[in-house]
Amino acid sequence: MATLVPKQQRRHYLYLPTSWTEFKLRWNARQQKQILHVKLLKSRWKERLHVRWNKAIQNSRDGYALAKRSSKTWMQDKKSRFQTTRLSLRDQRDTYRAKVRIRMQARRIKMQESLRRIWNRSRDRLHRYVLFKTKAVTLTEYFEANWFDSAGRPLTSRDATGRFVNPWLSQSTSGVKTASAILRWRWERFLRNYQQYGWRMLIPSWSFDPKAYAATSSTKALTVTATLPPLQPAVPDDELKFTWIGHATCLVQQGDITVLTDPMFSTRASPYKNVVGVARDIPPAYDADDLPAVDVCLISHDHYDHLDKMSCIRLRDKVRGWVVPLGISEWLQDKCDIPAARIVELEWWESVKLVRNEQGAWLETERRSLATTQDNAHPSTSDPAESNQMWLTCCPVQHWASRTFFDRNYRLWCAFAVFFPRATFFFGGDTALPPSFPLFEIVSDYLGPLNLAALPIGAYEPDFMMRDAHMHPSEALLMHKALRVDHSVGIHWGTFALSEEPMDEPPRLLQSCIDRDPDRDSIDFVTIPNGDSLIIRCETPVLDSDQLLEGSSR
Repeated sequence: MATLVPKQQRRHYLYLPTSWTEFKLRWNARQQKQILHVKLLKSRWKERLHVRWNKAIQNSRDGYALAKRSSKTWMQDKKSRFQTTRLSLRDQRDTYRAKVRIRMQARRIKMQESLRRIWNRSRDRLHRYVLFKTKAVTLTEYFEANWFDSAGRPLTSRDATGRFVNPWLSQSTSGVKTASAILRWRWERFLRNYQQYGWRMLIPSWSFDPKAYAATSSTKALTVTATLPPLQPAVPDDELKFTWIGHATCLVQQGDITVLTDPMFSTRASPYKNVVGVARDIPPAYDADDLPAVDVCLISHDHYDHLDKMSCIRLRDKVRGWVVPLGISEWLQDKCDIPAARIVELEWWESVKLVRNEQGAWLETERRSLATTQDNAHPSTSDPAESNQMWLTCCPVQHWASRTFFDRNYRLWCAFAVFFPRATFFFGGDTALPPSFPLFEIVSDYLGPLNLAALPIGAYEPDFMMRDAHMHPSEALLMHKALRVDHSVGIHWGTFALSEEPMDEPPRLLQSCIDRDPDRDSIDFVTIPNGDSLIIRCETPVLDSDQLLEGSSR
């Protein structure tokens, strides 16, 4: 029986200040307590009440449009009757028409003013007394007022050096570790490896065969099925299909729309694929050549295990559009020769509506940013995606970015929410759980109900090194609850030995946390083997206004 052995981590987390501004910023950093007021939804049923209220208002508007159409038809019928009726006095007929026209116009204006007055009054009361509450959050690290909006939601922020930061923990989550923490990490690893291998641990291994590991693995969850069914270019319209290819690479399909996340098909997460770097323990379930045509590829951040140069080059002609956070568009153009016209770059809370034309290309038709609109509801609630359309939203997470020692945090990191025509998918990318800031409650309040989420559950040991960048399975469960998602699947485990825990430990710990939870019967959070798929049934879509009017007229 094979033994799962943690592999050596060759990516260093020690970064020295690269400018005098950064040196002064870190030298003058002080622990300070500041109070931030965050506006949150009170409960989920009140959130659903808010959605139902919006639907009721829309139905009332549709009813008014129907009444307007009926009155117009009545006027036309009246006109035809007058034309067919023989009247002795022509002036009398014109006078009657004028009186009816004036009366109908007055009624229409009065109805519009009444509906507008009722809507504004009810919306203000609903937002003020029913839906939202204000929570005081204590932040212990430096932040600026413009890093948050009036509702306490974190915005895309930079410090004095021009680097992106996590506004709620701007200093400790920047990817910089103290020398004592790194020495402690290395010493504990040395002792563990010496007890297991002796001095043989100093002999480097230059060969790697991922298929050999998969063939001898004793863990079913870590093995790849020998004969996997081919990936279909489309699925039924009433299904949301999720396929885990490995690590954070996922294929999500709804109808004939296909979305790929963080493509990684190389054998090592490193700039030098054949020399050094974190090697795969199992191969990807599907190769890049096995994938169907991809409509949109999402990139969460620039770490080597999520943004792989060779994988992007191989997918260059297969992917119709790329959606990335700030800073990655330039990298894709320079390193992978991907045209800028096929790349959409977003910052936190930006939403883009993509529409597929007759040639199959996805075009950006609308873009909205919460930082400028200060909306409380996602734009998809007022403008839902129809066939050959989808909304994509860039969401904040707690992580950091770097590919070299000199570009740390000059590119943004994020999660993504995909609003298909009949389902909603949330891709967590790579994130940690903030200890006191209600980040994912804020994300859930804005996105609304979510059908499926892919959440990271691996790379969490040792805790003093990984807690600021990755989540423990128990924290992933808390994130699942905070997002108020119907179904979740665990990713970011069992592929790369990024940390010290055994490769098969994350799903076991996750299931143990679920079993101890008081609400375990209502929690749908699972893990699946590489190559397996998860199918979620979609709800019946809501009819648009034209269909509602047509149905009402019948």
